[in-house]
Amino acid sequence: KNIENSVLKTITAFINSEGGILIIGIDNNKEITGIQEDKFESIDRYNIHFNNIFKERIGKEFIPYIHSKDLILNEKTIFIIECAKSKRPVFLKVDGIEHFYVRAGAQTTEIAGSRMIEYIKNNFS
Repeated sequence: KNIENSVLKTITAFINSEGGILIIGIDNNKEITGIQEDKFESIDRYNIHFNNIFKERIGKEFIPYIHSKDLILNEKTIFIIECAKSKRPVFLKVDGIEHFYVRAGAQTTEIAGSRMIEYIKNNFS
């Protein structure tokens, strides 16, 4: 659940910012760990699960802003999600509450209140 939240936060932030690429299965030390530890029966099941939680927690209307694919490196599967910038703000639902995330350099940051209103006003048409 924590990993799902982290992945969805990053994707939301990329879509709300300038886009970006998220690679699942490579750690911070650039070691290929793969997604096999997630214990899915197949990459298809992994993909289905990802798409389901994306639609449920971000929204199916934002699917056109992402493109996912799997790749095998050193006999391990990694999952790559390319995100494009949205034309309207995207929120992530966590326990029924909507959160707004953006990217600031290499960091995902939640913004709220007047800062969120100002960001949306300045970055979306």
